[in-house]
Amino acid sequence: MNSIKTTALFVVTIIIASVSSTLAQPDTSWTRMYHWRMDDWCDYASALPEGGFVLSGVTESFEGYWWGSTHYILRINEMGEELSLLTVPDPEEEEWEYYYENGRFIDFIPTADGGYAFLGTSNDEFYDHVIHFLAKLDIDGSLVRIEEFDANGSAVRSFIQTSDGGYLVMGFNGNIDRITLIKTSSLGVIQWTGEYGDGELSPYCLAATDTSIIVAGTVDAQDPHSENLFLLTVTLLGEESWLAEFEGDRQEKPTDLRIVGDRIITVGSNRQYIDRSWRNQRAHLWIADMEGNLLVERTFEGAGLARFTCVEVNCDEEIAMAGVTGPSDDGRWLDTDYYFVQIDEEGNEVSSFVLGGDDYDNCEDIAPTRDGGFLLAGSSESFHARRRDIWLVKAAAVQQSAPGYDKVVHPVDAALVTVYPNPFNSTASIRLNVQQLTHVKVNIFDVNGRFVLAYPFDQVLSVGKHEFLLDGSHLTSGTYTITFAFEGYRLNQNVILVR
Repeated sequence: MNSIKTTALFVVTIIIASVSSTLAQPDTSWTRMYHWRMDDWCDYASALPEGGFVLSGVTESFEGYWWGSTHYILRINEMGEELSLLTVPDPEEEEWEYYYENGRFIDFIPTADGGYAFLGTSNDEFYDHVIHFLAKLDIDGSLVRIEEFDANGSAVRSFIQTSDGGYLVMGFNGNIDRITLIKTSSLGVIQWTGEYGDGELSPYCLAATDTSIIVAGTVDAQDPHSENLFLLTVTLLGEESWLAEFEGDRQEKPTDLRIVGDRIITVGSNRQYIDRSWRNQRAHLWIADMEGNLLVERTFEGAGLARFTCVEVNCDEEIAMAGVTGPSDDGRWLDTDYYFVQIDEEGNEVSSFVLGGDDYDNCEDIAPTRDGGFLLAGSSESFHARRRDIWLVKAAAVQQSAPGYDKVVHPVDAALVTVYPNPFNSTASIRLNVQQLTHVKVNIFDVNGRFVLAYPFDQVLSVGKHEFLLDGSHLTSGTYTITFAFEGYRLNQNVILVR
């Protein structure tokens, strides 16, 4: 792994966002662009438990095995400032050469132990056999191990880490149009493999809960130019539970999904086939229950054409979708801008904005921020970009304040949260007077916005008075912020530690 000591320039960009005047306007707190030497793409963004984010994508700015095929792993803080930059693979690690010289990475995820994992595919030295592999890296980017596996003729598309530390790989067997799922241990050893569907199924994204696996994809419709969304649910042992198809009159394509409570939130786009070309692409939202019943289906036009690439949920279970939108020429794209939409639990739009320059700006992923907002990550060819640069946008969530919304009933009033004593020496008591049954999470941050205690308190509280101990014995003197996250509501309180 290469650790890059770089003077790469990042630029704070001030831009005017186009926001629907009839909706609440979200705060685009900051934007940040990373200018490296050549074309760079950001495909993945994830919030880190300790604060900050990890980003990954393809770069042409740093030398690797293949010029233009090197991947980077960039860690940033809450303000988008670089903490570390690594490139994969490291040409000095010989173990990489066999797998990467004739192949490519398919997907990337940060792992629960603080490291990283890549899903990839390659060919043997005679080019007559496809090799699939899982590469595990430590937090410094050093290669820990590479495990090969057989996908039974399928092309792998994505993977996630499961709660037991293992991995779930999703693939597609084009010969028989069936979905393939492969469950491995944390060491990459296959535990089970399953194939699903009766043909004409193509998977695109997956998610998992503690009890089930959800796959979203498309199935051929009667119209040869139309495809319908399907959702497939599988048990953690690989047994199919149900398969649901949702009929439409366009070509549907899901790109991401999240499970929020008892709902499956799927986003993507649809388009029409007109005069031998695809046109009129629109961003699309589907909300289904855990039994496969479609509850909500909505289309979003944005600035004319639009597509969602990602969906995320913050700590208050507020849902945000992101992607691209832009003007059209007879139903065809002219350029693209970042597109952000926040919705309520019924799929109604709470806020939205369009952000971009005079060229192509593509938002690929979204991650929740610890203050309840969202980080949009992608790439831009605008704003004096050096060809294509990484572009980050911090968006604050709008609590349910759009016209027509009922006023939020706060389960804990600000006046009924006390910390005593304050200032304190080593320990203090935090007292809450709860007005209604609610779920409470507590975080502690220092003056630089870094986690110092992550969720020391996380439980459902009944109506009445509650008290718990704040242990600051391991902290240094200074000012700290206690963040109380309730259901749809947040409180901050500053405390002072004096040694």
